[in-house]
Amino acid sequence: METDQIFKYIHQFGSVDLDDVMDGLVAAIQENELQNGYIDYQNHLDTLYRLLEFFNSSECEKTEEELRKICSFVLRTVCMLSLKRTSSLGFWNQDICGIFSKTYALLKLCLKKADSISCLDVLQLGLHSTESFILLVSDEEKMARKDVDVHCALEIFNCFTSTFSCEKVHNISEDRNLTETFVKSWESMYHLCINLLSVLEEKRSQNLLVSVLLKLLVSSDAQSVKLTTLWHEIQKNHDVNSAGCQTYSILCCLSNLYFPVTSVTNGLDLRCSNEFWHIIQTGLPNNNPLVRKQCLYLLKRIVDTCEKTGTDVGSCDPNSCRSLFWWKASETKLLVRVWEDFILLYETLEEKQVHVIKPLLSRFQNLIKATTVSDTGFPLLHSSWLTVIISRCFHHESIFIMRWAVDTVTSLDLSSCPLLEQGQEQFLTGPFLCCLHEVKLFIRPPDSEVGTCPTIGSGLVSLFQNCWRTLVSNDNQSRFFCPIVSTLNSKTWSPIPLLFIFKALSDVPPSPLLDCTAVKHIREVMCTNLMTMDSYLGSVLLYFCGQIFRNLLDFKSLCCEDIFEVLSVFEHNGCLKRGTSIWQELVEMLKLLSETNTESWSKKKLCGLLERQVQGYLQAERVSQSGENQCLEEAELLLLLADAGILAVKENLQDRSLSLQKVVGYPCEVVLKINSYAYMPSAKADRAIHILVTLVNHLGAVEDETSECIHAYVRSCYVELTRFICRRVTEDITEISHLPSLDIYQSALQHLSPLAIQESPQCLDELCVAAVRLCSHTSTEKVTMEASIKQLSGMVILGEMALLISEKYDMKSLSNLILKNTVKMRPSSSLKRPAMSSILSQKDWGKLSSRYLYSQWSVFRFLLQSGGSLDGVSPVEMLESALEVLNLGSEDINVPVFGCLKILLPEVLKSDGSERIETVFDMGWRRVKDSKHFFFWSNLQAFISIVFQSTFLKCPEDSEIFLKLNQLADDLLSYGEDKRGVVNMLVTHLCQQFSEPEMLDHLVKYHRVLVNACFFGPVPNRAQRQLFDLHGYLETLRNIQSTSLFRSGFQVRATIINFLGQLRPADVCHQRHVTNLIKELQAQYTSISWSQKSGHFTNCLSHRQKHRLLQFIVLLMPFITENLCDDMWDFLWKSLMIESQASVRHMLEWIAISMVTRFTKFIADVWLKIQTFSEKKNIAFCSMLCVISHVGPHLDHSHKIEFYNKSLTTILPLCMAHHFNSRIHSQATLIKLWKQCQEQKLQDVLQTHSIIEQCIVFSDHNCNSIKNVKKLLENFFFQTFHFSRDFTLETIFHTIPKLSSLADDEWISPGVFIKMNSAWANRNHSYIPLYNQSDDLMHCTAGPWKVRGQVWEERNEDGEEVDVQKKIMPWRLMSPDEEIQAELEFSRKCHKQQGLILITSLIDKVPNLGGLCRTSEIFGVSEYVISRLKFTEEKQFQNLSVTAQKWIPITEVPPEKLFEFLQEKKQEGYTLVGVEQTANSVCLTEYKFPVKTLLLLGNEKEGIPVELINVLDVCVEIPQQGVIRSLNVHVSGALLVWEYRRQQLVQEIQTNSC
Repeated sequence: METDQIFKYIHQFGSVDLDDVMDGLVAAIQENELQNGYIDYQNHLDTLYRLLEFFNSSECEKTEEELRKICSFVLRTVCMLSLKRTSSLGFWNQDICGIFSKTYALLKLCLKKADSISCLDVLQLGLHSTESFILLVSDEEKMARKDVDVHCALEIFNCFTSTFSCEKVHNISEDRNLTETFVKSWESMYHLCINLLSVLEEKRSQNLLVSVLLKLLVSSDAQSVKLTTLWHEIQKNHDVNSAGCQTYSILCCLSNLYFPVTSVTNGLDLRCSNEFWHIIQTGLPNNNPLVRKQCLYLLKRIVDTCEKTGTDVGSCDPNSCRSLFWWKASETKLLVRVWEDFILLYETLEEKQVHVIKPLLSRFQNLIKATTVSDTGFPLLHSSWLTVIISRCFHHESIFIMRWAVDTVTSLDLSSCPLLEQGQEQFLTGPFLCCLHEVKLFIRPPDSEVGTCPTIGSGLVSLFQNCWRTLVSNDNQSRFFCPIVSTLNSKTWSPIPLLFIFKALSDVPPSPLLDCTAVKHIREVMCTNLMTMDSYLGSVLLYFCGQIFRNLLDFKSLCCEDIFEVLSVFEHNGCLKRGTSIWQELVEMLKLLSETNTESWSKKKLCGLLERQVQGYLQAERVSQSGENQCLEEAELLLLLADAGILAVKENLQDRSLSLQKVVGYPCEVVLKINSYAYMPSAKADRAIHILVTLVNHLGAVEDETSECIHAYVRSCYVELTRFICRRVTEDITEISHLPSLDIYQSALQHLSPLAIQESPQCLDELCVAAVRLCSHTSTEKVTMEASIKQLSGMVILGEMALLISEKYDMKSLSNLILKNTVKMRPSSSLKRPAMSSILSQKDWGKLSSRYLYSQWSVFRFLLQSGGSLDGVSPVEMLESALEVLNLGSEDINVPVFGCLKILLPEVLKSDGSERIETVFDMGWRRVKDSKHFFFWSNLQAFISIVFQSTFLKCPEDSEIFLKLNQLADDLLSYGEDKRGVVNMLVTHLCQQFSEPEMLDHLVKYHRVLVNACFFGPVPNRAQRQLFDLHGYLETLRNIQSTSLFRSGFQVRATIINFLGQLRPADVCHQRHVTNLIKELQAQYTSISWSQKSGHFTNCLSHRQKHRLLQFIVLLMPFITENLCDDMWDFLWKSLMIESQASVRHMLEWIAISMVTRFTKFIADVWLKIQTFSEKKNIAFCSMLCVISHVGPHLDHSHKIEFYNKSLTTILPLCMAHHFNSRIHSQATLIKLWKQCQEQKLQDVLQTHSIIEQCIVFSDHNCNSIKNVKKLLENFFFQTFHFSRDFTLETIFHTIPKLSSLADDEWISPGVFIKMNSAWANRNHSYIPLYNQSDDLMHCTAGPWKVRGQVWEERNEDGEEVDVQKKIMPWRLMSPDEEIQAELEFSRKCHKQQGLILITSLIDKVPNLGGLCRTSEIFGVSEYVISRLKFTEEKQFQNLSVTAQKWIPITEVPPEKLFEFLQEKKQEGYTLVGVEQTANSVCLTEYKFPVKTLLLLGNEKEGIPVELINVLDVCVEIPQQGVIRSLNVHVSGALLVWEYRRQQLVQEIQTNSC
């Protein structure tokens, strides 16, 4: 029995007083402190609630006064107590939520009858608690004040606003004071709610707050004022948190007040507020889908109400303050169409499928046109709405949509579209620029040549120039371009986008736009990005930067000292060198500066700055890192001023202006006096030397008057310089802090000695003796820090002199001096660490030790290269020492140690065998792989020169060394697949080795390695291809140096081609080696062909490898002799019988044509093979016909007649072959052969086969049969290709791959070979020419296999827009916030009651259940019955239901309870209909569904059980025509649900018409 029935029974028949029951319940609640569980407490609240409901019912004779006392009592003793108790718990769970819900239900019930004072107490509790929350009162104070949490307070407000209206509050009591207090509290509740907007963060509480505000405003008597106040608060909150959805939730909830559907407004019309529309435009591209949905709801609502009411909104006058949104009743039709396009395009962008969005993208052009002044005299749309659509595209999942959006922006005509005029610069400099961070946007246009600029790259140039022209004034232009630089500095960029943005900026016409702040931003961008950028791309970026500075710097806002800020940008990656394009850009910039009339940039000012900087640097106390940067900037500025003509080279005695001689004379004068002035600080001398070293280092290879001047000064002071270094190293370099000076002296010897050593050859002898003495003297003394530093200094100086002599100059006296004093050194000696060296960490000491070892082994290398050896040290002992150094030393010492090993290992091979050498090889390869990028390439070069030197290459094939070399070659090839450039280095070295005459005989042993290199090269991924395209584009730019081919993928093959091109077919030795190489190429091709899996595609790895191998076979065709021709012929036809891509087949056909013309014995074999394959479907048959079509003209006259007679006789019948390809190729070959006969005037053949001409004439008039033949005849291989004339590197490696649809990274242009070896420019350099004699083949188009993507067009041939998908939900059906449903019209599960019930409890497969749920929701099923509700949570269900489970009532009925459920529904008046084929089933087309229908679907396999069929009223079956007698249960259910809905719709239409 229910609780309310119990109370009714007690009241009528019981002896218990219900008032006592109530008192007992209240007492139980008060005594329960929520410590013994929550269930009893919740049950007591529920019972008390039902008791009060009974008291309020008509069956209980309680008077109004009694009810007031009871409700007031419960309000004070239970409701307030329960609220405080649960708030004090500080946490939420299911039980607490249950107590809250019961408490609020009880509170709401009591507020209706309680007295005003009790109600006021509850309201005051909520007000005080809210104030505490806003004022951030501590938890202890809240406990003392007995407050509740803010959510409880909001629930109190919610109960009050649901119970009381504003009018009722003003008449709450006859007591005037009480009424005033209540009214003030009511107003305070509104203001507190307003203040809560900015501090409330919890979503649940925010939604409750919005609900309270809505009720307060609806019932308010000052609604307009309060709406205005609320709007201002909404603006403030949105300014603070524009990313949140609170603002939009409030606006949607209050949309009936702010945007009424009538023309009457509440005094505040937000439609005229630009601030409101800015909020909407901010929310539409938001990442939060709920925010986007809310904004779209508001926009649709406003557009719809404007259309319906016909009111004018906002201003569209360009001369006044234009609104972001306007509406004119007189132009409603045009405005509706514009906004329909906008909303349709925006809503479609919510789709993920590109094919759905594509047809609508052209409508954006309608929006662009709407922003311009139309025939009406004003624009229909503000341009800011264009940025909304574009911004939404930027966040789309599809890169196609993003690319379309960027292309659209870059192609905008800003002269007609007022984007900048209406203040949308921030969009272009902010969101648009940030979108360019996506690397995938910058791709080369499809079907374009290598070197073509990406569409977006060229579009950026156009956009920036367009903006520059549109903004007109320099102030406006500066306000646009400076934020671009600031945005670039706000994030880290990938190299490709940054390059194209800088390129676009560099192409902006010269204007003073960038100030000092912008220069600093550019410097920071460089510092951030150049560290991780490839050196070549970094240098290009700096070149663009130089152009930007030259064209766009505002020199009026820059002072002279800011030039160092500019120069510091170019310090990275060492690319600022004389003679480079970057240097020239800066020179041009300084010329422009000096030619201006600006005083701060005059020649006198610049030269004065340089003089002050140089003199100031010489007076500095010590050389620090900042000092080194300063020295570098001074040297760069000096040379730049000299090259720009600002600083004269020679001193002019008349005007006594500053000159290069005078500036360079400052440090030289210091150096000349350092040995004679006893009190000159050594630090000053160090700085002077540092300046000279930096200057010489920056002179580069340019020889001019500036270089001669500086060189002369260096030579004049070089003797004093070496004497000073000798004294300093011997006496003063004793501490760790002195090592920076040692660095300067080492650099001076490295860079200055080559300039003066020829004139003063004896000046280094004293220094050499001192260095040797330091190395040998300290080894016998006690190890101290001073002794170790001196030992290090001596070895560094000695090592630098050894490098100087061995690499650059032949100085016998110094060389003999070094050799004489170093033969007694021991390779096992190293820099010993002092016992008291705690000042240095292990890592720092390791650096010093590595530096010592590097110099020591540099000396050893010089000794070994000079033919000497260490006294008493055998090669094996020295080898062991070298291995120890490699094992323990750092990676920077690998190169000198490898240099020693290169000399030692051949000696070890003679005396100790190969085992030790293999150990060295393994150790060296491991060291190379472990090297960092900075040392990797130098280490690899040294390692390859050790391993693959001539001594080891000559080892016999049965030796361990030979096997090891092959293994290492395989390792390098494998390693090179991931690290580009490794195989390039290996192949370059091998080709150099085998180019020597005495090494050619050993080439045959390494054919396998050479062949593996011939087809080496992985398929580049997307990122690599994009870099390849970028390099190709950069090489087309003027003043950009092309990148080194060292790491290009095709460089390996180009190196081998260059090597093979130097061989001669007439040379018997060359011919023998090439014959073996061709056999190896054939074997490798066969292996790849038979091992490849089915389904290979164009440009896959196997396709590329086969094509590369055949390219080399074609290249070596002149070396094919009679001995090899039979093997080659068999290889050809076995290969042709395998399905392959066009490029492979053309190469094979080329070889076959060459073979047939050179060896005519194969012609008979061709006829035999044609006869064999004529009745079979084999691709080789078509290739044979192709070969025949090329051979005839190259035969001698005696063979021609016979050949053409045989050809025409054989091919004519094949023109009617059954197989399409065979038939078409036969017809094309016949036509070509006949034309050849006509051109060669073979009258006998023409007369004998005259019927062929009639056949050809007839076929010309038969379009259906000849069109494919004509396509084939127009193919370059049939029409233009000449197998002997086109035998060039250009055809083999560039033209054929290009015309055969090979990826462009496989094309090797002729220019590559010339860059590698300029001798290729001479046509007689090799047996194969480089270029074709004519350009006919180059101008051909790709073959018919080239399938081009169809260009998508939205408009049909008549120019009309095609129909598109349009899935737009009217705003009245939209739910703008899924969590604020109580205040909006109820739209969830609003299906018609007492309608169709669909039973799916017997279905097992979840996808069928999800699909049926979607179908049921679409067609308005009243109730969807499922066996388990958990199915709705599964991914398979949700993938097919697409949220339909949220919008339809779903009931769980397990199969075992289905019988009972059917019986219940039958009693309720439902007709039970089953979908099943039975003996008495009714055809669906003949059955009329009652309104109250229950539809039962059967199991996928077993259908409906017999026991349930007997319960049903009728079974319905679907009429079928096919053999299969059953449909999928989802399809069957959908058909019946639709038929039910169709019948109901027809009936409704008939009813309405009546």
